Amino acid sequence: MPLAARQDVAGQIDRVRQAVADAGRDPEAFQIIASGVKSDDIETLAEAGVDEAIFALPALGAEFVIPRLDKLAEAAGLR
Repeated sequence: MPLAARQDVAGQIDRVRQAVADAGRDPEAFQIIASGVKSDDIETLAEAGVDEAIFALPALGAEFVIPRLDKLAEAAGLR
């Protein structure tokens, strides 16, 4: 279930998982994916129960995008 990070993702997770349970499905088997995530939000979203994050990158040159990717990789614990 993709949830836009500009929304209160952490506040929506319990609601989404409850709706999944109410529909007779296993809420623990249901993935929560946050889109448009900023590097500063990764830890908070992970603690809230987000399973995956999708980052937005602007259509700019390598001089902007590569440092941004490096920052995201570091925030995600990949560096």
